[in-house]
Amino acid sequence: MRHCRYTQFCQAAEAGAVNDAVRLHEELLVDLYAIQSHIFRLNASSAAYRREQELYEEKQGQLRASIAQAEQDIQDRKVQLEEARAELGRQQEYEAVKHRVTRVPARSATAAEMAAVEKEIADLAQQGAALDAVMAQRREQFKSIMEAISQVYANIENDGTEEGLLGDGAAAEEPMQVG
Repeated sequence: MRHCRYTQFCQAAEAGAVNDAVRLHEELLVDLYAIQSHIFRLNASSAAYRREQELYEEKQGQLRASIAQAEQDIQDRKVQLEEARAELGRQQEYEAVKHRVTRVPARSATAAEMAAVEKEIADLAQQGAALDAVMAQRREQFKSIMEAISQVYANIENDGTEEGLLGDGAAAEEPMQVG
């Protein structure tokens, strides 16, 4: 069974064994230095781990900030994209209206065309009035002719009835045809 060096040193000092006590004292100091060295190494490792943990937390904070900034940039870009889409839609509508407007002839061309159409309408109205006058004249002529024919037919009938009274029945039986 192995005893602790400190208890062995204490026993040797009580027993008065100076050589053993000196040797055990030196071994005890070596053990204490080894423990102290180990503690220093643990403290150094602990400090290094703490620094590393702080760096890790700092980088995590930077990473979170970068992520938040990226998310904000994405949201901003989405808004810009929607605005750009709306602007594109307006531009397309403007282009459609522009295309329709360019298909409409110029006001001067339309005015010239309207003047030509109005002149043509006036000419047609004049021709219509001339035709109406000719037709009225022809109606009057036809009316005069019809009246003359009616009078001739009435005279023929009157002549025929007078002949019938005179005894010529043959003339009364055949009616006269007007062509």
